[in-house]
Amino acid sequence: FFVTGDMGTTFFLHSALTTEEDSFSDNINLLEQPVTDEYATLDKYVEMSVSNLSAFFKNAVVLKKEKKKINKRDAYMIEYTGDINDFSLHFVQYIFMVNKKAVILTFTAQPADFELFKADAMKMMDSFKFKQ
Repeated sequence: FFVTGDMGTTFFLHSALTTEEDSFSDNINLLEQPVTDEYATLDKYVEMSVSNLSAFFKNAVVLKKEKKKINKRDAYMIEYTGDINDFSLHFVQYIFMVNKKAVILTFTAQPADFELFKADAMKMMDSFKFKQ
């Protein structure tokens, strides 16, 4: 399923529920966020974002954080876990700076589904390109 603007995102691509007991739709979403001058660099924005994870997620744990090139653009890849609204979740985020906005591309899944969908999700995320 593809939804534009859902939950404040530019787009929200989510899977169908797999069983009657399944209540979380694994997803990839893109969020664009204007940044203040204080966080206008990629490094400063990511530092602030990582330090705020525990404010949004219970039991937040950063598993990996690395700066890399994605489609010739500087980005950070952050992998973390955390709990929100009775769900334990596993995330991979790509964070870019594009035209004075933080552009955050995120794959979110429940831990039991994460490895099942990770390869396909990462292929989709790695294919994204942004116009200047």
